[in-house]
Amino acid sequence: MRTTMPDHPDADLSAAFRELHGRSLHGFALVLLLGDRAAAAALAGTTLEVVGADAARLRHPERAAAALRADLRRRARRARIVRGLSDGQLATLAGLGIGTASARALGSMTLRDRAALISADIERFGEDDVATILGTSTPQARRAAATARRRFVERHPGGDLDAPPAPNSIGARVVAVSQRTMGGRA
Repeated sequence: MRTTMPDHPDADLSAAFRELHGRSLHGFALVLLLGDRAAAAALAGTTLEVVGADAARLRHPERAAAALRADLRRRARRARIVRGLSDGQLATLAGLGIGTASARALGSMTLRDRAALISADIERFGEDDVATILGTSTPQARRAAATARRRFVERHPGGDLDAPPAPNSIGARVVAVSQRTMGGRA
């Protein structure tokens, strides 16, 4: 435990920021990028480095997780990383509790739709944070999340083609939220 003041407070703040947000941001990136481990690690690392370096200057530090996801989504959009689903990506997503049918449904959605679905329904961010992540207004974010849910349900062929997701897994949460919000069709 540190008992003296750090020589470089910005470095310590950046390290604490990485420790606090690193795992969850990497998880967001893995699902957003459909299990592309290399791209998720690279984008999450770059985002943490860039945003973490300016952590002391964040206008709303309590919303840092949303700011990180917004930055990562912008980087992913510019990089145009997502190309489809390989067997390796399907295996990575399966490790997160997302079955093949759910992965294919997510893969058929736009990056923005996936970001809305993940942030609103999997990570359960508030509407203002979802708006930050999507770079839009709160009412538009609310509509984007509803549209993403509808698209997921429309493109998900049903639970019978997937192995049942593990309880409390990401896949189970996506299916459960979709069932609740869309009247039981997922």
